Amino acid sequence: MKSQIISTLNGSKGIEIILTTPNGKPCSRDEITAIFSYKFNCLSNDFIEEKVDAIWEGKCNSNNRLYNRSKFRFSGLSYNDQIIIFKIGLTSYKELMGTNCNREFGLELVDLGKKDHSNASAYLSNGLGVGALLITKDGFVVFIKRAMWTGEEQGKV
Repeated sequence: MKSQIISTLNGSKGIEIILTTPNGKPCSRDEITAIFSYKFNCLSNDFIEEKVDAIWEGKCNSNNRLYNRSKFRFSGLSYNDQIIIFKIGLTSYKELMGTNCNREFGLELVDLGKKDHSNASAYLSNGLGVGALLITKDGFVVFIKRAMWTGEEQGKV
C-alpha cells in the first residue's frame, strides 16, 4: 500500500490513501473492509465542546446558509490477515469547522491529543470526504466547483 502525506489547514497531517496489492494492482473488495463504531468518534471534553460551539456560532453568524449534519470520521487503518480495515466513526460538520478547519484551535488540539493520548488526531473531527475524477466516454473531464458560501474550501474546483 502506498500513501502520501499532505498538510491540512490546521497543520496536522492528512493521508491520501492509494490501496494496491504487493504487485501494484488495485485492491479488490474482498481485501478491504470497514468497522463502524462509536469507539472511533473523536474524543472531547467540556473545554473542547465550548470552544467548538463558539467557533460554530461565529461561522453561522457570518454565514446563515451553514447547517450541521453528521459526517463519517476516519479514525485510522489496521491490517488483519491481509485485509485492510478502515476504522470509521461519526463526527459532524460543526466539529469539522471547530477542529480541523480552525487553524489555531486545531493546532492546539493536535498538541493536546499527543499529550493526552499519544494520538495527534484524537480530538480532531477528521471528517471523511470523497474525491473523484470523472472522465467521460468521449474524453471530457467533469469538474465541480464548490459554492462560495460553504464553510471550507469555498470555490475550490
